[in-house]
Amino acid sequence: MNIPKHIAIIMDGNGRWASLQGKKRVYGHF
Repeated sequence: MNIPKHIAIIMDGNGRWASLQGKKRVYGHF
């Protein structure tokens, strides 16, 4: 998969945000 680095960072950040909210990590990717 060729994902632009800034997109990957945003997705990872969303995953962290979701985990902080007590959600499953994948939830932050939507």
